[in-house]
Amino acid sequence: PQGGITEYALSLTATGQPTTDKSGLFLRGQVPADGDATQGGTETMFFEGLSDIQFEFWDGTQWLPTWDSTVTESRRLPAAVRISYRMSTDTADRMLIVKLPLSDVTALNPITQGATG
Repeated sequence: PQGGITEYALSLTATGQPTTDKSGLFLRGQVPADGDATQGGTETMFFEGLSDIQFEFWDGTQWLPTWDSTVTESRRLPAAVRISYRMSTDTADRMLIVKLPLSDVTALNPITQGATG
């Protein structure tokens, strides 16, 4: 068996061979991680009926569309993640904000500009 860090990817499109005609959010996991979300791993339907999803990350001062913890000298997590999503039967977006309690990012200790990618 292979070991190591598992790479996870969420997508509204199945990455591998489509095994279903269902639509929704797919979860793909790959061990070991290689940074290529298009190859290997196993993929399953994670949330059926989801038609749109977007993630935003709180840097202490604003919501950012992307986050990369590996581009700063000291790896830091965002203070919160805002998830906007829409079910195929909805007429408006739904929103969920998840606070990350292990983050040290605050308004007084924000990520500096250019630290996310």
